[in-house]
Amino acid sequence: MRVSERNRVVCYITRGKQLLVFKHDADYEAGIQVPGGGIEPGGESPEAAAIRESPEETGLSLKNPMFLGSKRYAFETSNQHWHFFWLEAPESTPDSWEHCAENQYTFYHRFANPKTTEIYWPMGDFLPQLEEHL
Repeated sequence: MRVSERNRVVCYITRGKQLLVFKHDADYEAGIQVPGGGIEPGGESPEAAAIRESPEETGLSLKNPMFLGSKRYAFETSNQHWHFFWLEAPESTPDSWEHCAENQYTFYHRFANPKTTEIYWPMGDFLPQLEEHL
């Protein structure tokens, strides 16, 4: 079996000391997640992917992602290089909302305490680095 190589971004979006998390109707069993996704082939940078993924999954247009670190993961069907970023949402961002992405999936967003919320693995791997900045 051939194993593919993939590059992904994870976006830790905060409002004050709270972290934006979601569940979505396409994979509700996956648990609590944070925004993120694949880096587009053809030269998209991880930073550009973080800026693109934020509005796609949340409806929030955010700028100036801060790089927190990268980590490689070996899954059964792919090797993945994940890049973790921190973006700040305005204080006026609502406590919770729904967002329809790509006319397919509904994301159910809310802000949560990053220290007490169990995030779907491996999305939470860089929460300690995020907490250094909060």
